[in-house]
Amino acid sequence: MRIPFNFCLLVLMTFVMTQAVLAATEYSAMTRISNAQQDDITARIFVGESAIRSEYELNGTKLVQITDFKAGVVSLVNPALRSYKQRPITMADAAMAGKHLQSPDASPCAGWPGLVCTSHGTEQINGRMAVKWSMAPGESGQGGALTVWLDRQRGMPLKQVLPDGATMSRRLLGTETVSQRQAEKWEITVTAANGASSVSYQWYDDGLGTTIREEQPGGYVREVYEIRTGQQPASLFTVPDAYSKVEVEQGQLPLR
Repeated sequence: MRIPFNFCLLVLMTFVMTQAVLAATEYSAMTRISNAQQDDITARIFVGESAIRSEYELNGTKLVQITDFKAGVVSLVNPALRSYKQRPITMADAAMAGKHLQSPDASPCAGWPGLVCTSHGTEQINGRMAVKWSMAPGESGQGGALTVWLDRQRGMPLKQVLPDGATMSRRLLGTETVSQRQAEKWEITVTAANGASSVSYQWYDDGLGTTIREEQPGGYVREVYEIRTGQQPASLFTVPDAYSKVEVEQGQLPLR
């Protein structure tokens, strides 16, 4: 079994916990994704202790997505039809939530059957202490090992080397004010096996425990703004009992 390509790409940008995400601080906010190739996408989000609610509009239809990390379920709710669909949480869901691994000492292979992780102690990467992990398929699999260095303080990857020689390096540039909050600015350099490289930036809010701004090549910008901290009502993260569940037929596209 080869290490999944999409898994490698996700780890390149943000290493996340897939079983349970606990918010450092509960809050509500607006989020916007801007891209030179399409119109802006906006949503209102509510972040609880272990769940996230997103309210947005798609093709004129108001939808609600509830990502429950503790239950491991994503619910897509259509209030107008009083119905909902569900699917299991994926690593991409956690990545979009901007959540990083809470402990660099926890095995990165947790939740990925067929992968074996080995810790190689700590090293200094870009002036910060990091835990070095190698990730490889099981005995019967094929393909090379993926190596990642997780920041001892933040749990995010500071360096990564893929089996084909592609690399990622992350370094802290300093702090800046973003959305009226202090955030760490990180530079991420990704270099492909052929030597082509690209640079992106992330602003990490330690108080919220998440990335509140991200800039990628090509004009892509994801930002969180109008942030209001405070405990969120538990009812926001549950589907109303009166709503009916619509089964997702096999072969349908996964819920977004």
